[in-house]
Amino acid sequence: PLRSTDTESCILAKALKYFPQTIPELNKILPITTTCGIISDFIDAVPSTDEKEIIGYKLRCIGDIVKGVLLDSIEGCTQLIPLLMKHLKLHLKHDETARDELEVKKEKTQAVNILTYILITVSNKHSNTPVVKMIVDDLMDILFRLVCQVDKEKDMDLARDYVSCLIALLHLMNNDHYTSYMKPMNEHNLIHFLNEVFLVFNDLMKSNVYPRDWIVMNMLQSYVVLNAIICFSKALTKLLPQVKDYMGKKKQLWENFFYLCVAFITQDTLQLEDFRQPKRKKISSQYGDMRSEMGLEMISMWKQLGDSKRLFVPEMVGPFLEVTLVPLDSLRREVIPIFFDMIECYHYHFTNFDIVEREVIDKLDVHVSQGKGDKRYVAMMYEILLKKCNNPDLPRALHQSGVRFVNSVKYLLEHLLNFREVRESDHHSEAKMLCIVNLLNFYEELNRQEMYLRYIWKLYSSHLLQKNFVEAAFTLEMYASKLKFESDMVLEQFEEFPREKDRERKARLFKTIINHHEEGMSFENCFPFYKLLADYYETIFDYKELSGILTRQAAAYTNILKAERQGVDFFYIGFYGLGFPQFLQNRRFIYCGRKFEKAGTVNSRFQEQFPAATLLPYTSHPDEEIKNSPKQHLQIYKVNPVIEEREEFIDRDVPSIILQFYDSNDVKAFSYDKIFNKSGGKAKDDDFGSLWIHKTTFFTMDPLPSKLRLAEITHHEISEISPIKSAIETMETKNKHLRLQIDGYKSKRETSAKPLSMTLQGTIDARVMGGIKKYEDAFFNEGFISESQQNGEDVLTLKRTIIEQVEILQEGVEIHGKVCDPSVKQLHEHIVKMFNEMRKDTSKYRRELGLTSGTPSRASRASFAISSSSSNRYNSTLSRNMRSRHSMVSVTSAEETAHNGSTPPPLPSRKEILPDPVQLIQNRRSIQTDGPDQPVLPPKKRSSIVHGSPLINGSPLGRDSARSINSNSSADNIDNSSNSLDEVRESQPPLPPRPANMNKSSPESNSFITDDSLSDTQISGINGPPPLPQRTNSNAARPPKVPRDKSVPVPSQ
Repeated sequence: PLRSTDTESCILAKALKYFPQTIPELNKILPITTTCGIISDFIDAVPSTDEKEIIGYKLRCIGDIVKGVLLDSIEGCTQLIPLLMKHLKLHLKHDETARDELEVKKEKTQAVNILTYILITVSNKHSNTPVVKMIVDDLMDILFRLVCQVDKEKDMDLARDYVSCLIALLHLMNNDHYTSYMKPMNEHNLIHFLNEVFLVFNDLMKSNVYPRDWIVMNMLQSYVVLNAIICFSKALTKLLPQVKDYMGKKKQLWENFFYLCVAFITQDTLQLEDFRQPKRKKISSQYGDMRSEMGLEMISMWKQLGDSKRLFVPEMVGPFLEVTLVPLDSLRREVIPIFFDMIECYHYHFTNFDIVEREVIDKLDVHVSQGKGDKRYVAMMYEILLKKCNNPDLPRALHQSGVRFVNSVKYLLEHLLNFREVRESDHHSEAKMLCIVNLLNFYEELNRQEMYLRYIWKLYSSHLLQKNFVEAAFTLEMYASKLKFESDMVLEQFEEFPREKDRERKARLFKTIINHHEEGMSFENCFPFYKLLADYYETIFDYKELSGILTRQAAAYTNILKAERQGVDFFYIGFYGLGFPQFLQNRRFIYCGRKFEKAGTVNSRFQEQFPAATLLPYTSHPDEEIKNSPKQHLQIYKVNPVIEEREEFIDRDVPSIILQFYDSNDVKAFSYDKIFNKSGGKAKDDDFGSLWIHKTTFFTMDPLPSKLRLAEITHHEISEISPIKSAIETMETKNKHLRLQIDGYKSKRETSAKPLSMTLQGTIDARVMGGIKKYEDAFFNEGFISESQQNGEDVLTLKRTIIEQVEILQEGVEIHGKVCDPSVKQLHEHIVKMFNEMRKDTSKYRRELGLTSGTPSRASRASFAISSSSSNRYNSTLSRNMRSRHSMVSVTSAEETAHNGSTPPPLPSRKEILPDPVQLIQNRRSIQTDGPDQPVLPPKKRSSIVHGSPLINGSPLGRDSARSINSNSSADNIDNSSNSLDEVRESQPPLPPRPANMNKSSPESNSFITDDSLSDTQISGINGPPPLPQRTNSNAARPPKVPRDKSVPVPSQ
């Protein structure tokens, strides 16, 4: 043989270079077989060497031989192929450890190019000859190994060449080639080979070496792989796993096969829906839809498993679900029944299929969240599985649990699709959070703790993005409720929480909840967490943390009394029509607005979220035509919270600043009032005797605020309120506003006298609406009182509210004298003069009720005030005396009753502590009186704080309420065709409780909100009204001339 020595390298290189040029001449004088023999002897004689020059010359020599005419004949091809395969394998498998990486890559590239040319020649001229089998036997194993081992990221070009050679080889093969290749293998070798094949194919499907726009190569590769899988699957049927072989090699082999089928069906290059119609049509005509063919093969192999199917549950649930999510109806109809097979198999062996249900739900959540699935899929899944579960031959237990499972899957899919629909939009924040709550409630019901916590965190993150701090705190409370201080179980890292013990996670959550409630100025909601944390830290003797928690708790009490907190408004929002997402269609909600947010802003926001929606211009319930319309219709209008009586405040003297928080917190009932004339005519603006109210009260599923700003309405009730009850409620509302404002000055939260000046003028100087005289004309007459005993009781109640207002105003006038600037002395004197006249005019009501000037109403009616103020927390319409005060008509639709599950509990009733009105009327003349009530004169001392306030007229409602009831100018007025009482009350605070602190018997009981500068005798309702000062000027009672200069601005009319 030739030797590769230093002196002979040049001769060897020359021989390899020029030898191919002699072959054509040899062919002329020698037979092809002889020439091929000479070539074989020459190539075999070349010594093995690591010299790159010799290797290069050798491969170029083989390449020149291949490109000649010898391979064109079957004789030459048959004789040379074994020689060529032997030497090419040596170079393809060459050890890379001892040589330069670039040299090895160049060598393998040369070898694979020669192999490519051989395969092309054989494919064109010898595809149906024994030559194919020769190549398969020599190259099949090594090509699969090369494709498996090549680094695609580092050598993509080389990897692409290997794959092309493998595809070309497989394309040459038929069923006989596959059979003959695997026939000599024993079971162990066959399992090993098939595993290698399935893994290589799986890798090709998931990380394709060809670019996506190489359509021809991608389709050819898929076509060849499909045929190969079908051929290899025949050998797989001989390797069925046994039930006892749970962790055996056969089970792993079958799993690899199913994973390969799933990867093939779901690969991007076969998703024909993503192509344009012409290209899709061309691919279908040439290859058909290969996804369906692979799906049929997968199902056929699944059926071969028989009783061994349960070995692949739950591992194959997710992959098969992924196949059903491919948007191909024929494929879905074939694969969906597999899940019932899993259910039936598992139920037969374990009497339940909980593990299948859990896996289906988990994987559906993942896949649909990634954008897979559609409404057709939901309908098809429900239809096929329900039909299977309703088979009369099924056991009853399997039928019942199967139907429940199918309904759960349908519910989940619908809500996942809804969430996906609104998830990507920045405008659908409320709808997105509503979807999240639906999903977390679903997972909580199924006790799917991991999924439940995942959606809690999604909801929490959404709230933080919107700066809904209170709602974010309520959301974290749901997570904290699942943990225990007594538990030392270690929890894994979750989102921003490190790996820690159960009790440590709970304490960390409590601190975060407190932070968010404090950010939202919801201090009252912090107290349960302060106390729980304090107990916990005291138990573990962590006094440092205990001190910090108690300090924060003390600061919260101070903030309740001192911090300025703005209430929020609530709005009815109805989504009518089939054009809305399914989870919103024809549903009604109460929306908790943000601070300072009015109806116009709410309208704009929801119209921005649903730009195709039409805003309904009325507040009445839409008809069926609107509900069934394919369009979107929004109905939005403001509603008032109905304040529920809180158990802890009953029979307690609670400061109004504390009660004020619950006017817009923890509310589950909301009302909308609309005035009308019961006789059929239009109610006049100033005709109090005809102002009937049509009140609609909505009840929600959850209180507001809560984990959402939206609370769904479960049912509603309708009632009619008589004019006198409307007057009582209006007076109570005004009294509450006055009390809250006065308390602000007593606790020094308010310092400017201007707001108080405007309020006192608007209430005392009642000229626009006629003042209390209008109430006297409408209700305080023998004819009205004698109509019914209820009328008499209501008249007494109205008189009590008038007396109460006078006493509140007396305290307000005294405080005004202390805080107003000396420059507006005349204004204050005018307010005092008008108040004295008002007190004198109303003194007769005090005498009728048996309250003398020496017995203040606030002190003498303590039990009544506490009861009525607490009951008034229920917004009068739902208080304990509601049944006697209102003519109630309950309207609850069948749908609402079905949705809520039961009718609402009966409303509480109250027997007011009132004297018998008939007896009072009969004894009115016999009541001994002490003369008119004492007037109030301005105090001698005033503190100079601010300059003067404007002088305005007022009424018992206040001048700011004297505008037309039918005004349509406000953005809050949604129903332009009706008279809304909300317009009359819009300028006043929400419906009050009459706070129990009106009944204080001593200033010490609420010293934290009492102004130290006020003497005991200057605080009305404690030790009686102040004594009458001596008049030193005959002009003191003369109305002062109101200054009209810069110090006392006059508002425009």
